[in-house]
Amino acid sequence: MRIDRFVAGLSKYQPLDAVRWNVFFGRPGADNDRLNIMISEASLPGNTLAGVDYDQPTGPKRHIALRQEYSDELSMTFLVGRDGYESDYFSGWIDQAVNPRDLVVSYYKDYVADLGVQQYDKQNRLLYAWKFYEVYPYTMGSTELSNSGDDTNLLLTCKVTFKYRKFYWA
Repeated sequence: MRIDRFVAGLSKYQPLDAVRWNVFFGRPGADNDRLNIMISEASLPGNTLAGVDYDQPTGPKRHIALRQEYSDELSMTFLVGRDGYESDYFSGWIDQAVNPRDLVVSYYKDYVADLGVQQYDKQNRLLYAWKFYEVYPYTMGSTELSNSGDDTNLLLTCKVTFKYRKFYWA
């Protein structure tokens, strides 16, 4: 492909920026404004078709689709503020699912919430929206501290991986 066709194609189709987006936790006590300021990255799952291979008497095998499955995890990384709100919020949510003192497990409906992710264009018009149903954090990554003197990673972060029942995008 010639470079002028490539540049013309980019100009015509305008690839999306991956930096204009927000998240919304539908859980009581969520400071969505703060979480949107402090979120540094998110990894949204894909989907795949699960099925079975059908071996025909003649010809090649066929893969018959049976259901749609989600291929990856939903994970987000947050910068941690001076007061530790981001770590405390997700740690408290995990503690709500299983009490760390007496190990009593809560009812599922009491610790799940819906989550929305919205992507915008350069004019702040909504382009895409993902809605995740029955979300809860199931892993908080380890906290990395360092005295190495390396100035490349001076900010404390909190990586959270979520389980969810299903999601849709529009």
